[in-house]
Amino acid sequence: MKNIPKGAKVFQLKPLSKEPANTNGHHGGESQEFFVPTNDNVAMVLGNEAESQYVVLDIDNPSDPTAVALMAEAVKAPTRVVETPHGFQYIWTSPKALPRLRANLGGSTGVLGQLLSHGYVVGSGASVQCTGSKHVDGISCGVKHYTVQNAVEPQPAPPWVVALASELASRKTVVGQNDKERSGVPPGGHDKFGADLAYNLRKWGGLDETAIATFFREGGLKGVTACLEGYNEASPFTLDDSDRWARSAARATGSSVSTLPEGMPTETVLEEEETESFENASFIEAPLRWWIRGFVPRGHIVAMYGKGGRGKSSFGSWLLHEITNRDCAAAIFCVEESPKLFAARAIIGGAKRQFIHSVKAAGNWVFPKDIHRLESLIKRLNLKFVWFDSLYSHFEHVEGKTQSTQARIILGQMEVLCRELDCTILGVFHENKGGSYLGPTEMENVVRVLLHASRAIKSSKAPLKVKVEKTNMPFKPDTYLRFTAEKIELHDPETGETQLEEIEPGRTVPLMVPITQRITDGINEDEEMENVLDAAEAVGATKEWKGAR
Repeated sequence: MKNIPKGAKVFQLKPLSKEPANTNGHHGGESQEFFVPTNDNVAMVLGNEAESQYVVLDIDNPSDPTAVALMAEAVKAPTRVVETPHGFQYIWTSPKALPRLRANLGGSTGVLGQLLSHGYVVGSGASVQCTGSKHVDGISCGVKHYTVQNAVEPQPAPPWVVALASELASRKTVVGQNDKERSGVPPGGHDKFGADLAYNLRKWGGLDETAIATFFREGGLKGVTACLEGYNEASPFTLDDSDRWARSAARATGSSVSTLPEGMPTETVLEEEETESFENASFIEAPLRWWIRGFVPRGHIVAMYGKGGRGKSSFGSWLLHEITNRDCAAAIFCVEESPKLFAARAIIGGAKRQFIHSVKAAGNWVFPKDIHRLESLIKRLNLKFVWFDSLYSHFEHVEGKTQSTQARIILGQMEVLCRELDCTILGVFHENKGGSYLGPTEMENVVRVLLHASRAIKSSKAPLKVKVEKTNMPFKPDTYLRFTAEKIELHDPETGETQLEEIEPGRTVPLMVPITQRITDGINEDEEMENVLDAAEAVGATKEWKGAR
């Protein structure tokens, strides 16, 4: 392990294997300072799905003419080099915003190697049993070793490596797959069209944020809207949108105007986003995490429905307490309730106010139009939880598209956003007269967990129940959450101020609000009997009232 670059995280591999010995692969990487190896096979972490720390040119076929050109370019400046069983690894440190790649490099004799900027590589000092997969005859060549050829610490990636990574990252579409011409951009892709245009101005034109914004202000935005089929004039794109596209493109994309050295591979490239081989990769991901096990997973989209006034918002305020007390930031989109009241209940209940953010003019956000805007907000505030009440009020109406289609697009995009940014989105919906959620079927199919909130009769010890109606997660609880509420004065714990209510002209009293507290969970099997008893009690109370009359 002494030959692993300083600062690189590491994890254990199985003896004579490239396969991780842990269950989390590179997600379980540790600092070398605290790592204790159990054998000589140690992996070096290049980066994760959020950020790359190292970029590696991994040559498997050094005799290929293109590989020869690549290696000649790689040794022009000293950096860490490791001789592998079938070639060489050239290791550099990654600049910020380098694309996350595990891309095959095509040569004149086939795939010659890979450019890797996340995941892991086998570290120097390791030994592996050759499987024969990289030989034409498929025959193993025995046990092979990884040895350091140049022990200098990895240097910053040279411009040609950055340019090559950007070139590979841009080749996500197979030639001829999308070559059908069209007269305009169909609904559902309008915002993405503007964002993609900004991306290309940055990536291939080399423009900075100011220049991209100027392009849109001087007529580019008008050109964008002219290409949109079914453009909704009632909800137009504005210069705020084009500024957002420019800002996002400048932050997320490195300019690729620099040219590649002669002989660099530009064809026969497959990206990890298109295919992934599990020959040397583990299918085990980072641990599945929850805010509330079985009910609210981390990094996914969740929906909750119930009749009005049943306590959905009170549950949300309680949930903010759970999240912010883990020092995680949360944002609230409140359209149907005062965001100050929502936050006040959470803070009085013990939530950390410094982690709560209220979105101004929340009703102006519509999706999928504002999905990139939401992505920017989550990144800027490092949000781990976003609350929408109600989410359906943020669905953009597009002429000619059904509710189911819109729901599938919007919720699908939000679920991808959740996974990529490790943020949970919980959207509230209403209940119809039949007791089901009010909305299209896709709301049930796309969300990872569908919760149902109900309130028992007054005599129950659990006025609020939250039950998993349907889940797409691997664990479903056999219990449901129960909450009670105590009304207390609405006051600011820091300033001591109390919210007053004018109950009649000239007479004010402190405003009382319910503060939710979780009590012992209920058993799902017992709920049906409890509902029968509650119903019987309600009927009995009705008869007594009629008899009294």
